[in-house]
Amino acid sequence: SKFYTGQVISFVTTDAERTMTVYLGASIGLKKEEAVLSDIKNSRFFYTSAYVFDSPDLKETVMSALKIAKDNGVKIAFDLADSGVIERHKEELKDVIEKYVDIIFANETEAEKFTGEKDPKTAVFNLSNITKIAVVKLGDKGSIIKRGEEIIDVKIRKRKAVDTTGAGDMYAAGFLFALNRTDDLNIAAKIASYASAKIVEQFGAKLKESIKE
Repeated sequence: SKFYTGQVISFVTTDAERTMTVYLGASIGLKKEEAVLSDIKNSRFFYTSAYVFDSPDLKETVMSALKIAKDNGVKIAFDLADSGVIERHKEELKDVIEKYVDIIFANETEAEKFTGEKDPKTAVFNLSNITKIAVVKLGDKGSIIKRGEEIIDVKIRKRKAVDTTGAGDMYAAGFLFALNRTDDLNIAAKIASYASAKIVEQFGAKLKESIKE
């Protein structure tokens, strides 16, 4: 079948929250034979999300990538992505995360849906039982990170949000960027929170200017 470039339409309300309608496009037809999986061996991180579980072809491709990453010592980061996806694939997600994932990202709603715990601190403890690093994002309240016995609770300076589209992805990007350069979770969390705070100050998920300050 023929696939087209993926598209996302984001409806932003006056409280800066967004509702998205998504067409994943060509990615849902990506077969493992077509992916350049060999490049993963030379990477520091492999990042993916729960969304891939909604597409059989894409899931098979990503599972191949996870195996290659695991076999070659590449750290695997995984975003829980969406409550609906968690509801549809919860048990399978748990199995995959426990077997492969080193770093897991979730917002408060996703963490509750996945663990059954409303308190984000309890949720991050539960997530840390199946991953090396568990991150629960709390929006303008910062984030909580747990690695072993180490717990980081990072607060942030509140910004005027106009559009929260892309905040979670920007957080993950900032976190992995920092973790690639330092083993300090506090620094990683602060950089991640700052990057995501900058993206919500504008419309759209792509920064219109370099991060400065």
